[in-house]
Amino acid sequence: MTMDIWLVISFLSVWIILIGFIGLTLVKTGSIAVVFRFKRFVRVMQPGLNFRIPLIEFVEHYSTQTHQEELPAEADMIDRVHDVAEAGKKLPFRVLMKGKGEAIFYMKKTETEWNQVHFQELDEAKKTALEEDSLHSPLTGEIAVVVEWYLKDDEERSIKNFIQNVIPESERNREEEVRKRIEDMASRTLQELLGPVTLGHAQEIMPFFSLLIRERIEILVGEKGEIDRPWGIHIRDAYIKSIHPGRRVNEARADAAASVSKKQEAIRVAEGMATATRLQADADAFSEQRKGEGEAARIGAMAAVMTDDNARFIATLDVAEQVLPKANLVIMPSDLGAIGGIIRLGQEIKK
Repeated sequence: MTMDIWLVISFLSVWIILIGFIGLTLVKTGSIAVVFRFKRFVRVMQPGLNFRIPLIEFVEHYSTQTHQEELPAEADMIDRVHDVAEAGKKLPFRVLMKGKGEAIFYMKKTETEWNQVHFQELDEAKKTALEEDSLHSPLTGEIAVVVEWYLKDDEERSIKNFIQNVIPESERNREEEVRKRIEDMASRTLQELLGPVTLGHAQEIMPFFSLLIRERIEILVGEKGEIDRPWGIHIRDAYIKSIHPGRRVNEARADAAASVSKKQEAIRVAEGMATATRLQADADAFSEQRKGEGEAARIGAMAAVMTDDNARFIATLDVAEQVLPKANLVIMPSDLGAIGGIIRLGQEIKK
């Protein structure tokens, strides 16, 4: 009997030790743990070693550090090439933005007030500047947004709000659910705010649109406006990181640049050929000029020495030497004399 009691005590002791070991829960620094009993909120565990009842109480861990979310994804996980994202990647926020003729322009009135005007209401200098900038044409903008938030852990009420008002869908946890809801709000807000303006104008006043997006997200999480179902989180910052033209615009610009380059190359080639032609023509003209000057000098020299019959006879022989190779064969009468033969030879050549 005594042995049986000792066996029972030993068995229970082992189980108590095992349950106590299993029930130990370590909460890391920079996080908290929420204890649920039968899916109902019970208490909050602070960083350090804590205890829960095994098989009855379950724990969810949440970071109290600042979450920095780049939306819709980190830059290296964005597919800017395709209309349907590749596996494991996401498409950027894409907004079809107006051209200058239909767009709204925000003009600062005071530090906190802005006026909305149309293109026709702008001064001529501003109109000219807009017309010369291609970013004020109808374009598709690709936008990235950054949101920083953290869970308020200074009071239990905020944590209860987080548990009660952030109910995950699908397989997401609560932190992933926060990201998804903020991403959806950012997407809708970008379409609403940036759709009516030009891409160039959105880039010019990006801080202003960042403030509007932050305000929308703060209302979403219950930090501003009519607070109905607060999430128990704080939006530390929210802003537009970048606004870029879509890939089709970049491709069009590249094609235009290539076309201009080809045109300039063709112009350079044509100018080079024209220059070469002019130089050749100038060289030929100069050669003919020098040749004519030489011939005139030779004839002048001949005329200067042709003062007697012997000199004229030598000149006749020189002309015959230049002309005979180009002449047809003729028979000259002997009674015409040397000069008459040369004249007759010239007449034959003219024929």
